[in-house]
Amino acid sequence: PNAESMVRQFLYGQKFYREEFGMHSNILWLPDTFGYSGQLPQIMQICDVKYFLSQKLSWNLTNTFPHHTFIWKGIDQSKVLAHFPPGDTYESDLKIKDVLKTVTNNKDKGRTHDQMLLFGHGDGGGGPTPEMIDRLDRISSINGMPQIVRSTPQRFFETVEKSSKMLCEWWGELYFELHRGTYTTHAKLKESNRVAEFWMTDIEFLASLDLNNLLGCSKKEKSTNCDSALIPLL
Repeated sequence: PNAESMVRQFLYGQKFYREEFGMHSNILWLPDTFGYSGQLPQIMQICDVKYFLSQKLSWNLTNTFPHHTFIWKGIDQSKVLAHFPPGDTYESDLKIKDVLKTVTNNKDKGRTHDQMLLFGHGDGGGGPTPEMIDRLDRISSINGMPQIVRSTPQRFFETVEKSSKMLCEWWGELYFELHRGTYTTHAKLKESNRVAEFWMTDIEFLASLDLNNLLGCSKKEKSTNCDSALIPLL
């Protein structure tokens, strides 16, 4: 996707957060996207989003990504704190093997001591089950197991940020070596989407002009009409 489209995703996503939750999100949460543009850190900084999470690159076919917690640097040198959960999943069922893998698979030992383990039915929704929560309580009470703390992504990133000076940096695109060619399939649909983006640019330009009397609607009405067309397109 082009940078214009990504900026709009942030714009309308934050608008939704403000209207529904009364807050601004500073975490870009993309566990299941097929690669990430080197433009994203710059766009994130401009949109006041400083943390990034994914786990998709753990599926790489050829080159194993060398970090789980690192500083992601964009093509303009913008920097954000990034984390790929070492458990290599966003839908763990909280079995002991997942907890142990989160510790043993961590490629940034010595630079950070905190890792995130994502659990629940994440692919398709549903969240954690009572059995998973019970399993978490049991594992937490076993001597010799890694220390488990129930927390939020916000608190996790704030904790890691305190020792971020020790972290390595990765510059540019985060390329996903598996689902290749995903931007070339269904070409007609994507061509139509691009044409619609051009139309929306023209509509927004016209709506920005002082044509209230000519159009017979207020600025708020014009903005609402633009939103109702843009959101489905995005």
